[in-house]
Amino acid sequence: MRKMIYGGFAALLVAGSMGAQAQTRTVEGHVVTGVNRFLSEPVFSLGQFGPAGFNDIGAYNPNGGEALPLTAATPLNTVLASLVDPGFLAAFHVDPNTVDPSTLNIPMRDVGVYVAPDGTRGPVKDIFSTTQMTPSRAHSKTGAITLGKWLEAKGTATIRCNKQSATLKIEMTGLIERALYDVWGVMLTANGPAPICLGGSPCAFVTDERGQATFKTSLNFCPYKLRATEVPLGQIEVLYHADHALYGFLPELFAIGYPPGIVSFSHLDFPVSSTPLQ
Repeated sequence: MRKMIYGGFAALLVAGSMGAQAQTRTVEGHVVTGVNRFLSEPVFSLGQFGPAGFNDIGAYNPNGGEALPLTAATPLNTVLASLVDPGFLAAFHVDPNTVDPSTLNIPMRDVGVYVAPDGTRGPVKDIFSTTQMTPSRAHSKTGAITLGKWLEAKGTATIRCNKQSATLKIEMTGLIERALYDVWGVMLTANGPAPICLGGSPCAFVTDERGQATFKTSLNFCPYKLRATEVPLGQIEVLYHADHALYGFLPELFAIGYPPGIVSFSHLDFPVSSTPLQ
């Protein structure tokens, strides 16, 4: 299946590069289970940074402890849960002791959301399973989020350049229904890959009852015609926020106990200047 996806992208890349005057390019999305990871394996080469990335989704471990790694052998009915990759903590010099063990191995539907003015977080039930004034989440026809459900995600990104700016449109299906997402650019800076909120903050959208959404925004740069002071856009990342919250110009607050995999989870990647790994 992955060869078919990569083959399709290669054809699009060739078509998009025909002629220096091409202004519009279309990129197919890749479902992921981490930042540049799919079932614990690298997805893209980020130029000089190679296959840099980390997992941010695990398999729920009913025996307690930490969630289990996702692999190609993981059953599709596996419930997905919060997981923090030690590689991320090491790369960003985050003290592992800042991560509360009680936030690990939590099924995505049970990730805590803000329920009180003092910042208290807690799991919330479906609106039709609670009383009128009880904190709840938007109604969903599906139960726990499984690997099979996660892998249904698809998307197409269209980037249209106009001199030194661009418009971005992403059409997506198969996402988590009635859910909060945002869109990040993985920028390949001299100091390593760094996220920016594409189009400025808020770079968010909410899916409909079928898990469909369209995201549109404007960019103050053209990824295919960079100025001398600009850096490449490696890929576009669509991030699911299981905690129903946003953090401005940051994907999450990793320095205070919320690294990737606790409240936010990578769902779709769109390669722009990165290269798919065969």
